[in-house]
Amino acid sequence: MTGKSIEYRVASSESATLDRGGRRYGWWLATRYPLLATCLLLTATACFRQALPDRYYVEKGNLYMKEGKNEAALRAYQEAVELDPRNAPARNNLGVVLARKKFYAEAEAQFERAVALDPDYKEAWNNLAAAYLARRRVKEASGAVEKALAVDPNYVEPLLVGARILDLEERKAEALAAYEAYLAAAGDDAGVRLALARLSRDLGRGEEAVAHLRMAVALAPGDPLPRRELAQTYWKAENLEAARRETQVVVDLDEDDG
Repeated sequence: MTGKSIEYRVASSESATLDRGGRRYGWWLATRYPLLATCLLLTATACFRQALPDRYYVEKGNLYMKEGKNEAALRAYQEAVELDPRNAPARNNLGVVLARKKFYAEAEAQFERAVALDPDYKEAWNNLAAAYLARRRVKEASGAVEKALAVDPNYVEPLLVGARILDLEERKAEALAAYEAYLAAAGDDAGVRLALARLSRDLGRGEEAVAHLRMAVALAPGDPLPRRELAQTYWKAENLEAARRETQVVVDLDEDDG
């Protein structure tokens, strides 16, 4: 099934989050007195690690995640959970790493623990819905989506999971409307456009499918997948000139990747 990948959301430790004024002061200090700033940072880090070690490891794991170091992040979050089993962000973020490694059952367990600790944790509810969906547990995924939206009716991300649920159940017209609602709330996205194109094509709306594919191409010009889908659509419609043009672009993009 083509479309945008559901993103699992990492949480930050609240105590480690600097306000805007603090960040500005830190920048000023670093530019004026870099050595002093370095010493203060090291001292603050050591104090933070000693006073709130579990939250320190959550933030450490978050830094590793941003750098794409999943194994290091996994160890950091595991350390945070061992230090404080009731740390909901640590549980959530550990689940995110496990989900990215496709250990969905283990990820579910961490997300379930996170929402048990904090029933208003909307990101963990949405992550849990995505993990359920990855294992085709549609009923449970729908329930988790409802929980996330009950916490915050304006939360956008559950709309994508909800659309995927309808898509998986082959409720095509409803799925198409749900993806469109997600786009209206979250902004345009090439992956969602691909899903809309597929559903439009399945529902016999060829012109709408082409329009969605053209938008996907515009949003991701260097990605051969939307071009390939567009070329195939043109071939099926016997629009030979457009099909040849898009096929040549796909060949050129594949050669550049090679």
